[in-house]
Amino acid sequence: SVIDSVPDGQIICAEGSVADQWWIVLEGDADVTIGGYFVGSIGLGETIGELAALDDGRRSATVTARTAQRLAVIPTARFDELLDLVPSICARAGDVTEITLARNLVEHARAQRDILLV
Repeated sequence: SVIDSVPDGQIICAEGSVADQWWIVLEGDADVTIGGYFVGSIGLGETIGELAALDDGRRSATVTARTAQRLAVIPTARFDELLDLVPSICARAGDVTEITLARNLVEHARAQRDILLV
């Protein structure tokens, strides 16, 4: 992964944009908005953009740096590689449902967001 420095006020990802990467916050805080409305904050150790990376969808929110940030950048293709490993690892343990559960949770989260925006 690559480390990016992001100044305060810069948009990290924009709602509706295509997901080509996701991030892990190494330093700083960010605000999350959906449809222009503030819905939460993201800080140290949290991830940005993983939902869209997981389901190959579009960004469900805009994330803007509230303070200067250092972010670990993970290309979506690498995320897919990691997900491809999960079924084989789970199969060895006799449980292949984890990846399906993760994908279902993403779909549910997107549906709930859509209900709130109507």
